[in-house]
Amino acid sequence: MTTQSFSGCHELPAGTCLHQTYRIQKVIGAGGFGITYAGIHKDTCQTFAIKEYFPSSLAVRNVQEGSYALQPFPEKNAEVFQKGRQRFLNEAKILKSLPDLESIVSIYDLFEENGTIYLVMEYIDGLTLGQYITENGPLTFPETAELMAPIIRSLSKIHENGLLHRDISPDNLILGIDNRLHLIDFGAASKNIPGNRKNTVILKAGYAPPEQYIPNGSTGAWTDIYAICATMYFALTGVSPSEAIERLDSSCPPCLSIPNLLPWQSALLEKGLQIRPADRFQTAGELSLALEKASESAENAVTELRTDLSKKDRARIHKSLHHPRPFRISASFSAIIGVGAVILCAVLLFALSTHFRPPKQNEPPAQVPTPISSEQPTRVPDADLLTMPGLTGIKLSKAKKRIKKLDASIRINVSYVYSSSKKPGTVISQSVRKGSSFSKKQLRSLSLTVSKGKRPSATRSPEPKPAASKKPADYQVRDDNDLSSIPLE
Repeated sequence: MTTQSFSGCHELPAGTCLHQTYRIQKVIGAGGFGITYAGIHKDTCQTFAIKEYFPSSLAVRNVQEGSYALQPFPEKNAEVFQKGRQRFLNEAKILKSLPDLESIVSIYDLFEENGTIYLVMEYIDGLTLGQYITENGPLTFPETAELMAPIIRSLSKIHENGLLHRDISPDNLILGIDNRLHLIDFGAASKNIPGNRKNTVILKAGYAPPEQYIPNGSTGAWTDIYAICATMYFALTGVSPSEAIERLDSSCPPCLSIPNLLPWQSALLEKGLQIRPADRFQTAGELSLALEKASESAENAVTELRTDLSKKDRARIHKSLHHPRPFRISASFSAIIGVGAVILCAVLLFALSTHFRPPKQNEPPAQVPTPISSEQPTRVPDADLLTMPGLTGIKLSKAKKRIKKLDASIRINVSYVYSSSKKPGTVISQSVRKGSSFSKKQLRSLSLTVSKGKRPSATRSPEPKPAASKKPADYQVRDDNDLSSIPLE
């Protein structure tokens, strides 16, 4: 038997047919666990991402008469290779049993061939969140929350089925041409088994909590929550947060340096980025609920989000976290004093004028001014907040006029899709939720999805497909020599 090593990561050559169904086109990512290819379905010509389980430190590829089988090398790696292969298979089956998870890459097929496992997944065309922020600048909090909410909801379901992602970061989130974020890389995913403290050290600096730095760290849903909040920090600032181990001597979260955040928004990130796991949100459901409900009662939200923090922690971070609100209590007292001064001046002027001015005949009696009550002073509003209107179901031109009238500085991005239920030119969805509050010039951009009408029938000449303007997403996988986790993407 002869062994041939291909260049790079010993990848399958272009044109290789797998499962008598998929034809390999090119490599789009590789790492310590495996190789990801772009491949097309022979019958439908649909493009998929195909992940091959190939731990390069444990196996080699033997090529003979068109066969590309993997073989553990050296032989002492055979047991570890097979255990990793079984984990890949079992955990992939769990994800495959959870179809149609919102904003999570879909798994379409799973099969064994060449002595290994292949996973056929949805191919996401777009930019990573990291690439998008680098090219376009930071997002506002409402924009960030709108993009991350579906990810958090789906992550809750994944956690309920015993899986942790352990590698959420801007590089593993793709902003697709549908203007939605997609979580694509489950290369570091592992089963969350109660009582099992042996974990492989897999992390990305700035997005991993302290428990991921040690093999016996107590990982759980709170581990992914830290990574979610760290990713939100990047989206808001364009800068990766400092490493968790650099903050061990101070639990002060990095979110204190973010300008223009409301107190409840800072408090939410503060809780998600705590050093101690017990101080964070314990489930993705808690984080999702906080995002949905906190803005409805901002003052109560700040109190509730900080309930679990120690008094020492609150005292240290309160001054820099609690951004002062203009025209608050001090303004109310100032208004009371001002009203009282006006009343006093009016009374004095009236008394002086009646004392020194001789009375005139037939002059109507002087009207004493009615004093303004100081018990209910007029409250000056905190800020001139704007409210995002509902734009779905109306014409694009009308939607643009509403936004420009609201705030002319907002940049409107438009994408078109076919729709059998919406008339051409009608807005189908908006990236910022109806009712969201923001200040003037705070919202940089708004994305609208607009209907192109019904898809043309098969008898009509198909419209030319526009050339892809962006490179395909990089399906990158982190190294993990222990094989206690699996590569799914």
